[in-house]
Amino acid sequence: MIQTMWRATMRHTGGVGNASQIVLQLSGMLDEGLFSAAVREFAKAFPVLDGRESRMGSVLPFWRMPRKPEPPQIRVDVHRIKATAVFQTLEALVNTPFRSRNEYVVFHLLYPSEGGCLVALTFDHRLLDARGAEQFLLLLSRFFSGEVALGAIDAMPDPSPQGLVAPIKEGISSARCVGETVHRNVIGSGMIRLDEGGKAKGNRGRFLLHTLTEQETSDWLGRVDRDAGYLMFMPYALAAASTAFGKIAALKKRSGSFIVPCTTDLRPTGLSWKNTFFNHCSIFFFKVDAAVANDRAELIARFKSQFFNQTKAGFPRQFERFMALMRLVPLPLFEGLNAWNHASFSLGSVGKSLFEGETFCGHAIKKLYHMPLIPPQVGLGFFFSQINGRLTLGMAWRDGALTDREIKDVEAAFLAF
Repeated sequence: MIQTMWRATMRHTGGVGNASQIVLQLSGMLDEGLFSAAVREFAKAFPVLDGRESRMGSVLPFWRMPRKPEPPQIRVDVHRIKATAVFQTLEALVNTPFRSRNEYVVFHLLYPSEGGCLVALTFDHRLLDARGAEQFLLLLSRFFSGEVALGAIDAMPDPSPQGLVAPIKEGISSARCVGETVHRNVIGSGMIRLDEGGKAKGNRGRFLLHTLTEQETSDWLGRVDRDAGYLMFMPYALAAASTAFGKIAALKKRSGSFIVPCTTDLRPTGLSWKNTFFNHCSIFFFKVDAAVANDRAELIARFKSQFFNQTKAGFPRQFERFMALMRLVPLPLFEGLNAWNHASFSLGSVGKSLFEGETFCGHAIKKLYHMPLIPPQVGLGFFFSQINGRLTLGMAWRDGALTDREIKDVEAAFLAF
């Protein structure tokens, strides 16, 4: 679903619209020679990396595998940098286009002058989503440590048209549910956008990442339970993001509604290497009046109500089936129906990392970041991840879409919620 949306986005981003990045900050020094050798061997287990997106005729897309796949090559680049240049370097890497049409994953080893090591995996969203990227890294770590043998890895998905497209009957039925929900939440809503017309000054993705301490994380999650209820992280996070976005709307003196697509992962609980590749996410659609952006209780109540209603109606699963059907639509028509065209901002949460309590290639993980590029039609995204009792609150936007003052106001409101 997401990878289909991103294909339209690529036309606006110089070929990096598909890119996202996951970063591991390690407690020790990773041996670049041993790691590069392990990656070269590890890549042999994934012939899917030698494929490419293709279409049957002008409509039906699938993942085409060559008749005689070559052993996939995964690039490992090494960067020795000043300690003060770490974040700037990470931001530059996720904005760097892949070198070829068939390059989907790239590793970057960063060695700051003060010591330590960071591992960044830049990946193409057509092949991996955020959770899939974590699974890919976790499998690599276990292979590196000798816990998993190369011959025992079976993560090959079904790349055929039959494996990617839901039955037509299910798709049409789901389209009715999706149409009703989107019409109710989006059409005629007087939506407030970050950039009216979606024309930011630049295509470069910008990021702000803030990792809370264990105590701050405990306090933040405690407020979730107290104010929103048990397992109500999404409505609470939406309320926090809406309050922050409301600061921008107030500065720009705009009125109307916030329309927010919120991604959710549909994988079953537990690890399954078969679920590593392609996209397993769907979307909730939320709508709230800008007039209540400063009313904490009202925001949470409205988001909870919409969350329960869409969950009860099975909307995320319906949306997934609908998007599978939409893959049959020619790309020019699909672009006019792109869900990201109907958004004030977006929100995503990976939840607890798969690396909770894990190491990476024998080294403890100090921090883990997700750095997704945001489609220019949206301009601003909020995202959350958690590892080892620490929550990271992140923002992503397009260069020029926010002023320095707006960034500071949004950050302060977001963190203080």
